[in-house]
Amino acid sequence: MRRWHAGEFGNKLRTWLYVEYFRRNTRCPEVGLRYSDPRGGGACFEAHIPHYAVHDRIVAWEFMGRNLDNIMVCEEAPDHRLVVNGEYHDVYGFHFSRVKKPMRAALKEGGRCASVPRARLMLRQAMTPSSWTDFEELTETYPEHVIELSVYECMLGVLPGRNTIIWEVRNY
Repeated sequence: MRRWHAGEFGNKLRTWLYVEYFRRNTRCPEVGLRYSDPRGGGACFEAHIPHYAVHDRIVAWEFMGRNLDNIMVCEEAPDHRLVVNGEYHDVYGFHFSRVKKPMRAALKEGGRCASVPRARLMLRQAMTPSSWTDFEELTETYPEHVIELSVYECMLGVLPGRNTIIWEVRNY
């Protein structure tokens, strides 16, 4: 999570530690809340929270025993503008969906699989040149890792000229 937050995996949406979010008076119409327990076993994500309800959700999470230092507020992804999202692996292929919902729901509802060559062609056609270059660098830097990503029909994120968000790079 620290590496992702630091931008090591390329483009991402804006994120704030929960206190930082309110201090900056950020007014994203909707946000997501991510909880990551560094001890493991306690990660979760809640999407589509209106700005006015963030404080109440954080209080509820605190009541459930979640440590406030591990809560991150995330700019909401424009799921209605998704082209494709999924989990790419350079050996096993691409588990993907075109359903315009957050990743887990989309994969559950419309998950499909593509071979590596088909996946690379699909992603190259969908991504901007800058996003494709970022993706290629990640596949070279992290061979045999899962790269979780979403491609949108619009530019978004903290890096200019990108239409792709890298959510996670992991190796099981």
